Amino acid sequence: MLTFFLHTDLCSCYLCINITKGQIETVYKFLERRGGLDLLEDPLIEVATREVLAARKNRNQISHEIRRKERAVAHLKQTYHNRNLSSEDVHLCLYSIWYVNSKTNFNMMI
Repeated sequence: MLTFFLHTDLCSCYLCINITKGQIETVYKFLERRGGLDLLEDPLIEVATREVLAARKNRNQISHEIRRKERAVAHLKQTYHNRNLSSEDVHLCLYSIWYVNSKTNFNMMI
C-alpha cells in the first residue's frame, strides 16, 4: 500500500515530515482525524492529483487537462471541507498526493 505524506511547507515537502510537530503524518491520518476520509474515495481525486505531462500533446490538450484538474480541485475543496477540515487543508492533501505521484513518475523516467 502506498502512503501519501502531508507536506506542510517547502522544507518538509522534501523530507516528508511535519517539522513543527517532529513527526510523520500521512494524508490518511490527517483526514481521518478531521472526518475527511471520503475525499480519498471520490473518483475526482485521480483527476485532481494527476500530473499534467506535456509529452506528445499540443497546447490545447495541455490547457484542457489543466482546466479539468483545476475544476476537480475546486470541486473537491468545496465538497469535502467541514468545520474540522478547511478547504486549504483539502488542497494541501491533494497537493501532497500529487507530489508523491510526480516524484514517482520522475523516478520511473530516470
